[in-house]
Amino acid sequence: MKLKIGHFLIVLAVSMVKVHAGDFSPELIKDSSAIVGTLTAKPECEKDNIHVWISQGTNLFYHVSVPAFGTFEFHTIPGKYNVVATSSSGCFSEVTVDTKVNQFHNLTLQLKTTAQLKAEMSK
Repeated sequence: MKLKIGHFLIVLAVSMVKVHAGDFSPELIKDSSAIVGTLTAKPECEKDNIHVWISQGTNLFYHVSVPAFGTFEFHTIPGKYNVVATSSSGCFSEVTVDTKVNQFHNLTLQLKTTAQLKAEMSK
């Protein structure tokens, strides 16, 4: 199934500031799903803004810049999505989310350095 960007409703990136995204009609959000996340980071990863990406297969849909320990929210149509967080200091986190109609997914992405990830994988 190929998605078009027009199927997405809204993307929010929030830290300590409330973001108002505008008014949406009930028809637009009736069959949507939401992925709501929080970023945590190891001390080596905290100094950078973190880039959060949402994609499906090879189709990249959105990118937001979020501070460490900030939050993000993607409203989508149901489907399987990859949510990836990266930073310029080489920190990384990834999760796959399978959303259903009118379902909210809360997740925490914990950014780790490449060395930390390799050490965990070798255990």
